[in-house]
Amino acid sequence: MADPIDELAQRWKHNPSAATTVALCEALRDNPRRALVSEVGGLAAQRHANDMTVLVSVARMYIQSDLLAEAQNLLVAAGKNAPRDARVYRWLGEVLLRRGDATRAEKVLERAVQLGAGTPPGGRGASDLAEAKLWLERSRVFRPMQASAGEFTVAAEVVQTAAGTDRLPRAPRAEASPYGGTFAANPFLRPASLPPAAPPPQRPAMSRSVQPQASGAPARRLGGPLAPPQMPPFAAAQTPLPPAPFVPARSHGSFPSAPSNGARLTPSQAPRGAMVPYPRDVLDALALSGLFEIQQAAATGWDQPGAGPKRKGKALLVTGLVLFLGSIVGTYVFYRHKRAGEHLQAEAILNTVEAQLHAGRPDALEEMEHELAHAFELESRSPRAALDWTRERAMVGLVKSGADVAFEDALNRAKEVGVGEEQVAFARVASFLLQGDTAGAAGVLPQWDGPAANDAWYQLVAGAALERAGDSRARARYVTAARLDPDLFVAQVGLARMTSFAGESDQATRLAKELRAKEPDRAEPIALVALSWGRDPLRETVAAPPEVEEVSKRSSELPAGLQFVPHAVAALRALDHHAFDEARGEVEAGLRVADSPGAAVWLGAIALPLGNEQLARRAALSALQLSAIYEPARALAARVALHSGRLDEALKATEELDPSSSDVVVVRAAAAYERLDPDGVALALQALRPGDRKLPYLSGLSLAIDTLSGKWQGESAKRSAPPPADDAPWADLVAMDVALDGGDLAAADAIAARWGTGGDVGPVRAVRLARLARYEGHLEQADTMSQLALDHGTVTPRVLWERVFELVAREHAAEVAPLLARYPLVLGSLASWLSAYGTASGSSEAAKAKLATLDPPPAGTPFEARLIAAAALGAVKDRKRGWDHVHELLATGSLNPDLTTAAVALGFHRVDHGRRRPTYD
Repeated sequence: MADPIDELAQRWKHNPSAATTVALCEALRDNPRRALVSEVGGLAAQRHANDMTVLVSVARMYIQSDLLAEAQNLLVAAGKNAPRDARVYRWLGEVLLRRGDATRAEKVLERAVQLGAGTPPGGRGASDLAEAKLWLERSRVFRPMQASAGEFTVAAEVVQTAAGTDRLPRAPRAEASPYGGTFAANPFLRPASLPPAAPPPQRPAMSRSVQPQASGAPARRLGGPLAPPQMPPFAAAQTPLPPAPFVPARSHGSFPSAPSNGARLTPSQAPRGAMVPYPRDVLDALALSGLFEIQQAAATGWDQPGAGPKRKGKALLVTGLVLFLGSIVGTYVFYRHKRAGEHLQAEAILNTVEAQLHAGRPDALEEMEHELAHAFELESRSPRAALDWTRERAMVGLVKSGADVAFEDALNRAKEVGVGEEQVAFARVASFLLQGDTAGAAGVLPQWDGPAANDAWYQLVAGAALERAGDSRARARYVTAARLDPDLFVAQVGLARMTSFAGESDQATRLAKELRAKEPDRAEPIALVALSWGRDPLRETVAAPPEVEEVSKRSSELPAGLQFVPHAVAALRALDHHAFDEARGEVEAGLRVADSPGAAVWLGAIALPLGNEQLARRAALSALQLSAIYEPARALAARVALHSGRLDEALKATEELDPSSSDVVVVRAAAAYERLDPDGVALALQALRPGDRKLPYLSGLSLAIDTLSGKWQGESAKRSAPPPADDAPWADLVAMDVALDGGDLAAADAIAARWGTGGDVGPVRAVRLARLARYEGHLEQADTMSQLALDHGTVTPRVLWERVFELVAREHAAEVAPLLARYPLVLGSLASWLSAYGTASGSSEAAKAKLATLDPPPAGTPFEARLIAAAALGAVKDRKRGWDHVHELLATGSLNPDLTTAAVALGFHRVDHGRRRPTYD
């Protein structure tokens, strides 16, 4: 017949679900198999790490298999995932007690009882609560034994007690002694182990006959029956003895003689000073105790002691004693010398470890861990080694990753060997930071800013925590850390990185080049030089340093805080070469390794010119998840909303931000530009700092006011050319508007080709592409793009009039009036002109009646608004009112198709000039 465990094991291997795992664990508890237990426990801990029922069942299986260490590790991990599950604490308390740690077991079991306090009797968890109380009682009983005899004794006694009975005795209490009096009950011995009280032994009757002896013969003892010498004193005390007969003794000189009548001396009659007992009194005492029987009445006295045997081997004894003392001293000196040598060896290893900690090389961390383990083997109670171990844990989290870094063991060791709390304060902050709890890390800073202010490691970790939170004060922390410990390389890297994100490109470049000169073989300075170049607002005018090409080759050597740099720099280079697909892939790769809000915001800003709204939005969300209070992250979110055509949302996001920030200026100026508000554009640009107004970054919006006014005279070719900076916000949109308003369709096609035709182009670009498609006669594409702009973004004057022009071109003029009625507040006075334009396609007289009371927009009105009036006047062929208005627009040099159509309708004649642009007379 097949073994049930083998069948369960086969089922579990085919389907290691929670149910089959629990069933197999229960079977293995009754019949443990070490190999199968280890296999089941290891896989279950990984696959069912969040299922407390499975983890508790595996822990119980470990307990029955005597794998207490594995059970403890599993339950500790389970307690982190389910800190309020009473079952975890109940079984962890039993494991600790079985391992002899009654003190910790008591605390854990008290927690289990506290969590299960509300469990109703007979309900789910009631049995666990009862068992937790039982084991809590046991831990309290065994705690004194741990203090006096150690954990090993407790563990042995727990095993013996658990094997014989289900309950242990309660705390010690006083009990009556079977031999009289009371005694304290020993909690470590079972009552059955006490010997039974024996009845008091009966003393045989003493012979009282005294037989005379020949004169001069020495007194001798007669072999009569005697009381047993081993009789307990208390038993003898309980059995009264008859008085022995008194035999007179002779007086010895100066010694007083006993009274002849057998009476005892009273205290007043007792001799003063030192007294020597009478021999007769000694014999009387022995007779009273049953150890001597008097057989004669002869006088007694003390015999002269004999010389005894001659002592031999005195010299041998002295020699042995000398050799013994010499061996003790030699052993002490040997071990003292050995300990001194091990101390020197451990100190040498720690010197190497501390040098590696200051260097902060990612590839040296594994070797550093082995060296620390060797140092602990040589000197386990070294405070210096304990502090270096804590620093090594922090360095691993800062340079590599903090997901698996734990500080509990290192902090416990530091506390045991007497390291001060202020010296390990950095570990308190790092334990929060490296687990992703940035708010918790920032919350403990006020507690340690005073005591640990002069600790470079504390200032380093505090700077990392503030940088992760998007707080500009992180830079000051890095400065302090570098000042307190100039050799702490990680602090210098953090300072240069924060300076680059703060926008101080000149200083960031200087710091990066200083590190490059100091450590020419390190990869970190190379990345910092490339980072300062990429963050430079004048990057388009500065030649790329050689480090930009080198950083991608050494990306594997970079720490976690700089791994995004090669991807960001590669994305910028691809953007410069219009390789948008390559740039998009580099931005995605950079976001996967970015660990600070500054890096995520920069990558999102690079993604914006690509027209990929989803990628830019993901970067903004990543930055906001790292720090919800980081202002550049909120500004990036506003810019993402702006590029998505959600102008109102973008403006709302900038309400509480600094109006002089370049990102805020971009959002407010672009929103005003899309609404044809030149005054709003000017007001937004005026908020810029004086040094930022001529940055290439704002080159596109700097032309916004002139573009709205239609000022292209003599500069049409220059202004319709591609913008000098591909990442300048709104530069491509302004360039497209210049090309469309001026009638330069070739330049417009070139810009549209850079935008691409695949994917979602966004509502802001869609309205321009709809206009271009209409000018080129692609009415179906124009309909698709104009509808996209109308449905997926904020409805602006540009969107409405382009939709109206497209409906008229497709002979759907009847849809114009309902469309305008849906948005009565967007166009203002332009609504009447658009309504007349739509009506003119069906009834020219009705359109003329609508325009009879309207005056054409004045010269200061945006060009596109005046273009609508010109198209309406041309549609009704009102030469009297439209001639001068169209003539003024033609004077700007514009050959816009809508304008030229209106001009021809009003009687203007096209004049061709060969290779030059045609004119209208």
